[in-house]
Amino acid sequence: MRIWCRGGCCGWMLVCVGGLLSGCRGGAGSEMLPLVHEYLPVDLGNVWVYQVDSVGYSGEPGRAPDTVRFFVRWEVVDGWRDQSGRWVYRVDRWRKGLGQAEWVPVNSFFWIVESGRILRHEENVRWVELVFPVRVGVVWTPFLYYSVAEAPTDLYVQWLGRVAQSEWYYRRVGFVCDGDRECVEVWGLGQDLLLEQDTLWRWYVRGVGLFRERVVFRLRDSLSVGFHRGFEVWRRLVSVTIVSSS
Repeated sequence: MRIWCRGGCCGWMLVCVGGLLSGCRGGAGSEMLPLVHEYLPVDLGNVWVYQVDSVGYSGEPGRAPDTVRFFVRWEVVDGWRDQSGRWVYRVDRWRKGLGQAEWVPVNSFFWIVESGRILRHEENVRWVELVFPVRVGVVWTPFLYYSVAEAPTDLYVQWLGRVAQSEWYYRRVGFVCDGDRECVEVWGLGQDLLLEQDTLWRWYVRGVGLFRERVVFRLRDSLSVGFHRGFEVWRRLVSVTIVSSS
């Protein structure tokens, strides 16, 4: 067991329990393990906890932005092969507010492992989250599926359905973040920059997963007014448990 301590608080934990846990099976297949576990580990039992700061802009004149801070928890709880032979992992999501003791279940999303890329399916949106090899300048179009008829219930997912139709790329690879960890930076920009600000910024830590994220979805009705509606979301990793076969 390896534990990294930050500011006197031990938050990051990477764990391997021999073959006792199903997550040590190397679920995606031995031929995919080096690829998949670079920047997005998907073993059963992996858990990430994030602090999320959400700022909402209502568009009402004189109204201050609504700011909310809460925590979300992701856990890989199941994995199977689909009819195409791809590994599919179900990730359950929980949420709790500041000072709240119990986690409240929210919903689930799915990671789908393909050769050379990892897909994510959430509500009615499916997109390519990461592609390999991880190199500066590699560009991909993440959009795969988005059904307007099946209106997503989560505003964040609505935004993903829009920004996923733009181009994402690796802006930096191999730089050091959070002390001594090797990281990669992903950027994505929406297409309509005059009336919308659709921006994605993410840091992934090698062997850990998503570390930081900022998303922006700002709207305006015309070029004569500022961006007055929408939201911003900041996500920061506060603890992680990674089940590893190594």
